[in-house]
Amino acid sequence: MNFLSRKTILLGVKVFFSLTMLTVIFRKVVLRDGADVLWEQLASLSMPWFIVSVLMMLCAVACSVARWGTLLRGQGIHAPWRFLF
Repeated sequence: MNFLSRKTILLGVKVFFSLTMLTVIFRKVVLRDGADVLWEQLASLSMPWFIVSVLMMLCAVACSVARWGTLLRGQGIHAPWRFLF
């Protein structure tokens, strides 16, 4: 098995696992509260606050990546940014 196909298979497994977990979580929320309650909550979201929260999360992830990069460089490991993200 060459490197590209192994890498592709691993990516497929990761995507499958992520989608499966999102489906399980969504189903648990819908079965617990009902779809109508979920849609009411989503409809009542304030879009500016939602955008602010997404930007804050992206900032937290970027800071975490930078922190790991600094930690790894201190150990003599030079990981590219693409790998860290």
